[in-house]
Amino acid sequence: MSSEHAAAAAHEIVTAPGAHEAVILATTIIVVAIIVIAGRKGILAGLAERSASIKRRLVDSKLELDRFRAEIEKSRAEIAALDATKRKILAETESEGKKLSDRLIREAQVTAQRILEDARLAAENEVRSAGDLIRQKLVSEAVEQAKAQMLGSSKSEVHEALVNKFLGDLSVVDKVDQDDSETENHTHGK
Repeated sequence: MSSEHAAAAAHEIVTAPGAHEAVILATTIIVVAIIVIAGRKGILAGLAERSASIKRRLVDSKLELDRFRAEIEKSRAEIAALDATKRKILAETESEGKKLSDRLIREAQVTAQRILEDARLAAENEVRSAGDLIRQKLVSEAVEQAKAQMLGSSKSEVHEALVNKFLGDLSVVDKVDQDDSETENHTHGK
């Protein structure tokens, strides 16, 4: 066995303790160095591209933010203008309503005065018509009584009685007309 042992020993490399770990460490350092050197350009280019992309998005976001702020200010100005227009329209509407109200009140007062005047004139006409009708009836009645008395008594007595009766009846009608005029004057404050 010694020859086999010697052959195996020839193939086996004798290493000191920790040499194996040192070889693995050196291999790893070499692989990392190759990756860093070979990939350095790609990593740097990727980082530069990513940085540029972030800068573009920041600039775009800032521009969009500025645009939104301008739109908000524009909207605020429009709202303020609408509010001012609303107040102006309300003031104009209130003013027009007051003018219309005043005009309607004046027209109603004129119409009421006209109605009162028409009613007063109609009442005066009715009183005159009634007075005229009474006078006509009194005259007719006086004529009838005169005819009846003429047939039964002397002419001068009949004539005197008729005149006295007629004058008495007329004074009653005139007194009614005067009372109506006085009442009307007091009513209208004349």
